[in-house]
Amino acid sequence: MLSACTTDSEETITIGFMTDLTGPVAFVGEEIRKGAELAIAEINDSRLRVYFEDTQCSGREATNAMNTFIHIRDIRYTGGSLCSSEALAAAPLAQQHSVLHIATGASTPELSHAGEHIFRVWPSDAREAQLIAEYAVTELSLSTFAVLSVNTEFGVPLASTFSQAIAENGAELLGKEMISAEQNTMRTELLRLQQHNPEAIYVIVNPSQIVTVLRQIRELELDVTVLAYGPSIQAAGVKESAGKLLDGVYYATPHLQERASFVEQFSIKYGQEPGLGASVGYDTLVLLYTAAALCGADISCAREYLLGLDGFPGASQVIRFDTFGDVQTPAQIVRVDRGESLVVFE
Repeated sequence: MLSACTTDSEETITIGFMTDLTGPVAFVGEEIRKGAELAIAEINDSRLRVYFEDTQCSGREATNAMNTFIHIRDIRYTGGSLCSSEALAAAPLAQQHSVLHIATGASTPELSHAGEHIFRVWPSDAREAQLIAEYAVTELSLSTFAVLSVNTEFGVPLASTFSQAIAENGAELLGKEMISAEQNTMRTELLRLQQHNPEAIYVIVNPSQIVTVLRQIRELELDVTVLAYGPSIQAAGVKESAGKLLDGVYYATPHLQERASFVEQFSIKYGQEPGLGASVGYDTLVLLYTAAALCGADISCAREYLLGLDGFPGASQVIRFDTFGDVQTPAQIVRVDRGESLVVFE
């Protein structure tokens, strides 16, 4: 494989990297950027040129970024998309113009079928929804559920997958309420769900909304087990802001095993430990660079290279992709108890 995929050693290696430097999840996008910039520094290749675009968790901005990469800068290797809306917007352009795209944080199950040139280093939400549903039914002995979900490209399929998994495990979904990504009070929706008297509520909302939901569940004195969307719980500042509101909350999360040398070098460069997104930002850049250095303009070669990886030593995890370009990451269930995150299932 490696000998078949080679490129001119003097050829410039150009990468287009989109991430959210402003907007609702900029705190994660900034960590992704830092991880990518650490990778650039460690690669230390004078041929490498990386162009960053701020996509603000917006499909429209992601489309603009891809058009800039493809039509103005003539870039064949792109990545970094954090939000599902960005990756889903970027994917058709990548497919149409034979451009490789590695999403960094997009987790919607829909991305698995976005095309042969699309990969991602954050696992699909499908596994999270299935795992948390199975655990709640089989280990917590819960049988009735409700869902409060944000009406977005990641929320809708995640809620659907969870609903299906609940049914497959012999439990019942009693109610579902959808909210907007900008909504800052959920009392009406929570009261509607309360009327169904569920034993548990699966909360699928943005990081900026999760503390409000937990507070309002407590204020309304809802007697439910709370299952939450993992990335929102793990986002920067959420645990500090939520405090005791998180006690008793369960969430599924990828079992990332950040490489000790990455954590050390990140801390030296930035004076802080890496936050959520940093290690996958690093891995996205390294994978794009490695594929481009090996294959040049031959995107079919790059795809074969990525699909052929068997234990690539990433900063976030040991990386393997399935035939859909989805990274194969084990997951675990975490319960928050008195401020401590305790792994209860893996």
